Amino acid sequence: LWFIKVVSTCLRMPPSAKDTKTAQFRDIVIKMEEEDTFEFSVSDLFKNHDKTLLDVDPEEAEKQVERYLKIGDSINAEYWVDRLFAVSCSRDSLPWTRYGKLVQYLARCQKYLRIVAICERFNLHVRHVFFMHYYVLALTERRLHHQAIVVPCAQFFREDDSIDLSEVPLLEASSVSIVDPEFAHDEDTEELDVFTLENNLRATVLLSLGRSFLHTENRAAAGKCLLAAHRLDKSNLQAENLLVSNSLLSATDEEEFLRYRELRREANEEAVKRDPREMVLMATKHYDDGDMLTANKMTTKLIDTTGLYQDALLIHLATLYHLEDADRLFLLAHRLVDAQPDSELSWYAVSLYYFVCKNMHAAKSFMNKATTMNECFGEGWLAFGHILAYDCEHEQAMNCYLRAARVLEKRFEPLLYIAMGHCYTNNLKLASDFVEDSCTLGNRSPIVWHEKGCLLYSKRMYSESLDCFMKALAIITRSPESSTQEHLLERPLGQYWEPLVNNIGHANRKLHRFDDAIACHLKALLLVPQQVTTLTSLAMCFACQENYTMATQYFHQALAIKPFSQYTKLALEAMISQEQTLTVEEARQKRDGSLSLDELKAELSTPRHPFMDQANQMVTENMRRDFVPRKHTNLLCRCEECGGGGEDDEMAAAGPSTSTTPC
Repeated sequence: LWFIKVVSTCLRMPPSAKDTKTAQFRDIVIKMEEEDTFEFSVSDLFKNHDKTLLDVDPEEAEKQVERYLKIGDSINAEYWVDRLFAVSCSRDSLPWTRYGKLVQYLARCQKYLRIVAICERFNLHVRHVFFMHYYVLALTERRLHHQAIVVPCAQFFREDDSIDLSEVPLLEASSVSIVDPEFAHDEDTEELDVFTLENNLRATVLLSLGRSFLHTENRAAAGKCLLAAHRLDKSNLQAENLLVSNSLLSATDEEEFLRYRELRREANEEAVKRDPREMVLMATKHYDDGDMLTANKMTTKLIDTTGLYQDALLIHLATLYHLEDADRLFLLAHRLVDAQPDSELSWYAVSLYYFVCKNMHAAKSFMNKATTMNECFGEGWLAFGHILAYDCEHEQAMNCYLRAARVLEKRFEPLLYIAMGHCYTNNLKLASDFVEDSCTLGNRSPIVWHEKGCLLYSKRMYSESLDCFMKALAIITRSPESSTQEHLLERPLGQYWEPLVNNIGHANRKLHRFDDAIACHLKALLLVPQQVTTLTSLAMCFACQENYTMATQYFHQALAIKPFSQYTKLALEAMISQEQTLTVEEARQKRDGSLSLDELKAELSTPRHPFMDQANQMVTENMRRDFVPRKHTNLLCRCEECGGGGEDDEMAAAGPSTSTTPC
């Protein structure tokens, strides 16, 4: 800087003075080159230092704290907070005010362990609600939830009749002992009392307690605390969100909350479009409707605009999983692990990435880490169950679903997955009970009705199964339940609901409504083209109508995509057996004298289709036995006369798909 200053001074000089200064400047440069050093004195460094900062008063120190907090420099702010506290002690300020400012500024610097230590050192949290607020907040933020729920704070809510804390196990302060004698005068707390009333700190104490009760799985106490916090402070949106998202409200209270939300949206529609919280709700709505692409676009835009918005991460990760976007999952998982390695969501994202890549060992390992970090992470327990079920560890998957049912009380998803687990083990009685419970909690969810229809299909109750499938489709398309199938299939659907449309076709086929079944499978082909199970189902429907030309065409398309599909091969062999039996019956009718035996053999020796050579050879052999046909199992017909009285195992496995259930 000194060198630049000399150069700039020389450039601004008049020509006469410039020559003199240039010579001086040349001598200085030569001297520096000879010495090859450039030394400064420490005393010169602090010569012009601001002496007002050496002995500051409390007002000046507080200004410095506010300045560094505004620019986000919490380290410098903490240094000045300590200086403010030291200066306040030397100026004989009131102890309650002095410690109050210290705790308040430490909270803004997020130094929660220091707050806990200070409050416990002098028992400040049991003497005033101001310190109780910061003490419980610090414990909650540091995830010391078991310690937070046993804090003696009942004395601060004893005389308030406007809130109901009857089921909350709050402790009373048995004895209050102040270590420092300077805190003996309670009349010095006037400034803290004013701050407490202006900021409604009693509501924030209840909010922190409610969060801690949630993490310790005491849902009744959590609901009471959060509801009381919202009633004391209507602008407490965090309490409102926790109450609704965790289903802690009664039916009446939930309707009131939802109506209040709707009024708030209608008050300023432009603000709703830019509110991240409302955007997350809209993305969740699209996700529930199965529109994964739209939900992903909304959450992607939100995260790109506002950063790692925590409320949007769960929906964003779920949509990426359903879209099987492994690349974006990989990048987001790395970003989350770098930004917040102590959050369960980071390792949840890592596990989903490995799940999409079908690396089951890594997926189970990282999901176990996520649920260990937060044992009340209900969505993590559900995903853990899905991973274990995919890896055929159904007993461990049931344990995860049961744990999720305890954490996510009043949610239908855990009960539904428990029912699916019992259905897999063929315990249909228990599966029916859990499905009915999930229908009670989620009667407006199409997934519930879809899975109930699958369970009824496995019981061969095809008419009731079709009713459940149609109700699910009506909910998705927002149509009356009395709408016809043709009307519902004309409505736009996402590919997420392709299994539901296929299952409607399977139920129609079982009820011998083959035209309706074909219409459903054709709609499913529009949603997900080149689907092997859909092509095979279409072929079976045409075979049931004895339209073997179309059936052969769709069988060949399915085998061209998946040549080693055992189910498609089995259905094709069943159709060949069906046509073989019908050919013998035709031969019996023709053996009334109009054709000789040799002429009939010659007619049957010409194959109707390329793949029928073997079938016609078997028919010719039957004719040699006085036209006595063989007894062939007909998998297309369920009557016992055709030998098909057994369960249609392959179609039961590939028909009522349960793939629409989200992870």
